[in-house]
Amino acid sequence: RFFEQHFHENNDSGVRQHALLNLVRMHYLRNEVTAARKFLMEAITVARTCGDKIILQHCISMLHRLPPTVPGRKPTLNALQSDLHPLEVLFDVKKLMDTQNDQPLSAAFVKIDQAIGLYDHWLDGQGKPLIDEEHWAQHAVQSVVWNTIGCNKLASIEESIVLAFTQSGTEDHNRITMFLNRAYR
Repeated sequence: RFFEQHFHENNDSGVRQHALLNLVRMHYLRNEVTAARKFLMEAITVARTCGDKIILQHCISMLHRLPPTVPGRKPTLNALQSDLHPLEVLFDVKKLMDTQNDQPLSAAFVKIDQAIGLYDHWLDGQGKPLIDEEHWAQHAVQSVVWNTIGCNKLASIEESIVLAFTQSGTEDHNRITMFLNRAYR
């Protein structure tokens, strides 16, 4: 009887782009880059056809996370846009810190500043409550960059901020990351 139900008149349910983006995410997490890229191209096409700007932005951000198809090409950084999630900008910091990309570390600090500003805009525009994991991620990334530059005192301050304001025993990965960074130092 379930399969005999009639939900709507259209052929498409309107959530195909969501399903494709979730497939992309699954393949990305499993490091199946070829499959992720294939589904991502389809998700971008479907999101454009449906006029879904938010899913399109998520798809483009995910496309920028995938390694370049041309060997030797530098990874693409995300341009700031209102629908871009701030954590995508923080992921750009990882790209900037890679020594093979020949970028100055000052560019990483610029991206961190952009992520903080975008996060404030994101909270105001989305009307959603503060998410602790996302809030403290900015400080966690700053500690890594400060440590890379050699400013261990500033790195330690940022780590202490994260450890002071996150709770132990939660799923917040920022806290464990700070403990690992301290252990490696």
